[in-house]
Amino acid sequence: VYRYVTIQINEAFLGFVDTSARELQKKILDSIESNEFDLSKCRGQGYDGAVNMSG
Repeated sequence: VYRYVTIQINEAFLGFVDTSARELQKKILDSIESNEFDLSKCRGQGYDGAVNMSG
């Protein structure tokens, strides 16, 4: 889920991917790039208890 703020908070489900750490890193970075998100404006991360996601 990617949250972003315009005037209100928005969420968008991006999809499911293989959960190995290396594959997760690749998929997340590819998804961020393909959706043209500006990483310099990212301020937080959330994992909901998913150990592979937190590295």
